[in-house]
Amino acid sequence: MLEKLFAKRHIEKLELGSVRAKAVEKLDWSQDQAARVEGDYKRFLYALAHRREGEVLSPPSQEVDEFWHQHILDTRRYREDCDRVFGHYIDHTPGLDAERQRKADERRRQVYAQYNIDNISFDSSDSCSSRHDGGSDAWSP
Repeated sequence: MLEKLFAKRHIEKLELGSVRAKAVEKLDWSQDQAARVEGDYKRFLYALAHRREGEVLSPPSQEVDEFWHQHILDTRRYREDCDRVFGHYIDHTPGLDAERQRKADERRRQVYAQYNIDNISFDSSDSCSSRHDGGSDAWSP
């Protein structure tokens, strides 16, 4: 419960510069794209902090999923960031079947709407980006 109260503060303080740099290097993104997606990723983390235990939420876009992959590859930092934001490690759930993917997408939309997540700003470099309803990965506790 406490992690929900402090999630935004912890997410604001995440240092994701190395993740942005990897996205630029490995995914051939521009600095602007990486900064924009970082903001989208932080909003997604905020949504994860507000999901119910055991729920799976899918990322809002393929870009957010790719940014998350770059974050998780730095395993120590990812583990520490999860502990700080959520109080526990958050697993990645790849390759959901169609029904589980539909449920993960729908639940993400509900959490985003309930907490007005699309309108939350974590830093001056974020901006709104397009969303999608598809994907094949999700987050779960």
